[in-house]
Amino acid sequence: GQFGNALTWSIRSKDASFAAFLAEKYFDKYQSVGQFQDLAMLDHLGDAMLLSKRLTFLGKYRELQLKYTEGNFTGAGQLLVNLLKSGTVPKKYWSTFLTDALPLLELEDQLIFDVEQTQALMHALYQTQEKEESTDTITSKKLSLLQLSLVRNLQRAMLETKRT
Repeated sequence: GQFGNALTWSIRSKDASFAAFLAEKYFDKYQSVGQFQDLAMLDHLGDAMLLSKRLTFLGKYRELQLKYTEGNFTGAGQLLVNLLKSGTVPKKYWSTFLTDALPLLELEDQLIFDVEQTQALMHALYQTQEKEESTDTITSKKLSLLQLSLVRNLQRAMLETKRT
């Protein structure tokens, strides 16, 4: 689409600020539509994603989606926590990003997040809830569900730690 073409040209011209602006708009569009428009462009970002922090986030978010698709849930969980801890994820996208952890937290046969990772997610959730006073009802319910899932996961992770 238009964002993809503009982003490609901003990368070619090495315009970091415009690439960051477009990456943010690209992700905003993803949030409103529920899917990325130009997957081929995202899948072939390569080293170009290093042009700006927002572009890095966009590329890494796509990598996270691919790990989900491939069934690499442990890799997806590691990437999710690492991106949050590194500050790569812009705070305005934390609620979206954190809700991506829900399916990983609800896996019954696999523990994806250990105690430390779960605590990092809980901290990010707390900061998100503090910041977002006027969230819509759906987002608020998702964040409440996430909080419950994190508490259950923390319990499971603590029990797993005791066993080993």
